[in-house]
Amino acid sequence: MRIKQHTRAGFSMVELLMVLAIMGIVVTLTISGLLAARPHAQLERADLVVSQTLNQARNHAVSNERAVRVVINIDNNTMTTEEADPGTEDWTEAFPVVELPDGVDFTEDGISFADNTVQFTPRGSLMSGGDIEIVNSADENTVFSGNLATGRFPLSGGHTR
Repeated sequence: MRIKQHTRAGFSMVELLMVLAIMGIVVTLTISGLLAARPHAQLERADLVVSQTLNQARNHAVSNERAVRVVINIDNNTMTTEEADPGTEDWTEAFPVVELPDGVDFTEDGISFADNTVQFTPRGSLMSGGDIEIVNSADENTVFSGNLATGRFPLSGGHTR
């Protein structure tokens, strides 16, 4: 006569603890990798914001045949786009104020435009040449160098794809 043994299907406590330990290690490595990549991602986003703002201002100057300027406020990391009122020396806001993403700043010595102002002519060229530098919390930076003739800002050492 055979005695029937009851076997239970399932996992032992040791097996469950091992799986939980491995999952904890994987989650820890994943989160630390994401946190390390964040400053670079913020700089890439800021690259796009600055580039888009400058291109939009240049295009607005050409399409409306007016002088347009982008005023950079280093204290609160914003850019204000203004257009010249015809026949006057007044400037009015052309677009809403644009802020850099958190963790990215304009550098104080990195803006070589007079009065931190990038000004486009009605034909889209720049009134004066210069550079704009932004930096993230990991000290990575991007420099936008203005081309006087074309008014464009190709990235030098930039991070955008």
